Amino acid sequence: PVSNLALDRIKNLNPVPAQTASPPDIDWQEYFDDIIGVTRLEDQACVRIIIWCSPQTAPYIRTKPLHGSQRLVSADVTGLTISIDVIPNPELYALILSFGERIRVLSPESVRHEVMAKLRGALQGYDS
Repeated sequence: PVSNLALDRIKNLNPVPAQTASPPDIDWQEYFDDIIGVTRLEDQACVRIIIWCSPQTAPYIRTKPLHGSQRLVSADVTGLTISIDVIPNPELYALILSFGERIRVLSPESVRHEVMAKLRGALQGYDS
């Protein structure tokens, strides 16, 4: 299995006996092509995600695409609708949530519900 390690968070190293291992024969460009960030969940498939963006956010999303697969679905005075083809992962959800009310996942339902659950969880922290 392939792992990504946060090297800036390692505080201590313990030497282990030397092991011989062949580096994985992986095309890293392709490996990271259908994800946002670095977390590739092996049990997840690439999906088309449709996202609505507010008129205020639309210029930013046009000039700084969320992902290389971003395509325009529609645009008018009510906002911008785009699609991205990615494997859902924690970095995708963090990116979506970073826009707050200025963007909304329209489909698929699985991604939409995951974002809604995260928003509900965040809101509960303010109910106390």
